[in-house]
Amino acid sequence: MAVAATPDFTPPQELLQQRRNYTQVAQELFNVVKELCDLTPDDRVLDVGCGAGRLAGPLVGYLGPDGSYEGFDSSRERIEWCNEHIAPHHPRFRFTVAEGLYNGQYNPAGDTPASEYTFPYPDAEFDVIVLASVFTHMLPDDVAHYLDEIARVMKPGSRSLITWFLINEETERLLAEQRDRRHDPATNAHEALLSHDFGAFRATNPRFPEYVVAYYEGWVRDSYARSGLEIVEPIHFGSWAGRTGTLFNQDLLLARRPG
Repeated sequence: MAVAATPDFTPPQELLQQRRNYTQVAQELFNVVKELCDLTPDDRVLDVGCGAGRLAGPLVGYLGPDGSYEGFDSSRERIEWCNEHIAPHHPRFRFTVAEGLYNGQYNPAGDTPASEYTFPYPDAEFDVIVLASVFTHMLPDDVAHYLDEIARVMKPGSRSLITWFLINEETERLLAEQRDRRHDPATNAHEALLSHDFGAFRATNPRFPEYVVAYYEGWVRDSYARSGLEIVEPIHFGSWAGRTGTLFNQDLLLARRPG
């Protein structure tokens, strides 16, 4: 019997300029979500800022008939591509456009601030919520509101996994040691010095801070507590600041909604 070919979920060049190692990065993201969130085939998953479906692709072959996936993003083009090329492979996959959602980097023409955006889902709806490279491009008021929304749509006892660039004493030491090869402005955290301090966060470019946003760990911990989310220790710091032996390139923070 012929074996069906594995679908290629790599988006076209016009939807994602940086496609290098796309399949590998997608699999790495799936692996850490599966491991840290104790993901099961029956889970209901929400992918906030799903983009062109990087996480959705590997989930298609993992989630069973009782599992489901919801993803939303401000890019209509990427959502349409996902609904055409990924959603048909699973009966309970759905991608939604976040109409008019503003982001200084990805959707500067939007008219709805993220701090006012309500996730289009009922309360206590999801088992697992993932945000991959979302808060690394958002400002404090928007992040705080999203954490409230995340807590609202999480089932009691459910899990959220969010990637960050986190600043603490060790991070500052590592950045200082690499000062000769880092610079500002930069378009990614691996090259950035993050020398512009805005209180809760640091950025590489004061004119366009959302290009790379790194938050102070203390502010992040306080924000989780205010939203009623419990951080599951330890935080898994990534390789972006020069750490080795990491699970991922960005910092991984797992949290649960009590109950």
